[in-house]
Amino acid sequence: MSYTFLELFRITNKKSLKLETLGDTIGYFRKQYLVCIAKFAYVCAEQGIKLDTMLTKLRIAA
Repeated sequence: MSYTFLELFRITNKKSLKLETLGDTIGYFRKQYLVCIAKFAYVCAEQGIKLDTMLTKLRIAA
């Protein structure tokens, strides 16, 4: 099911996102995920949330 989703996404967005292969599509989603984490970290820092609390919310062991 994951493969089908990635292929459909790649075919639908091939020209606009320049996705030629399945690997390109996976790379695109990885980058988008990292952007979400960076935005989350920025908002936490802006609100004065401590690093330990942020890592707990992300479920990352420090």
